[in-house]
Amino acid sequence: MADTPPEPPSDLSARKLPIQELLVGSKLFRIHLSAYHAKYFGRSANWRFDDPASSYGTLYAGLRPYVSFAETLLRGRGTTVVQSELATRSLCSFTATRTLKLVSLHGRHLATVGANAAVTAGSYPISQRWSRAFHDHSDRPDGIVYRATHDNDELAVVIFERAAASIDDGASSGLLTNPVMLGMMLDHYQAAIR
Repeated sequence: MADTPPEPPSDLSARKLPIQELLVGSKLFRIHLSAYHAKYFGRSANWRFDDPASSYGTLYAGLRPYVSFAETLLRGRGTTVVQSELATRSLCSFTATRTLKLVSLHGRHLATVGANAAVTAGSYPISQRWSRAFHDHSDRPDGIVYRATHDNDELAVVIFERAAASIDDGASSGLLTNPVMLGMMLDHYQAAIR
């Protein structure tokens, strides 16, 4: 069944992973609570590609600001954004300080590793087992690039904690202090503030 996420195949460790490179100087975007630093590798095991054993941390970002907006502020809300949430959040732009090697978990590469699109949009426990399998693979990828759940036109990224030094500390600004960028993101999703 196509909508059921498969488990990582038993021979995944013997397969060469499809790697997409994010070059030095490339930007990653993350929306975060302004009270906390943007560069945070969580170990909660609560999110899609977290380590199920919480032994390594993960940082989620987008290749464009839009995806971070959708994944953070539109999940479960449709196109309504709550103003009080905007007031407490910032947009951070990270820069890659070296080329990042990311497992390409979208498009034709899904078949290469024995996955399907449900791995990036279905059950978190199964997605977390994929994260663990990729993290432990001998190719030692720095993370995963995949279609975002809340805007699958966009690509999202999860960076494994071992690659923390591969992105800078980032530059953040409050969402409400950058009305041009906020307006662009709201317009992109035809979203309204309440």
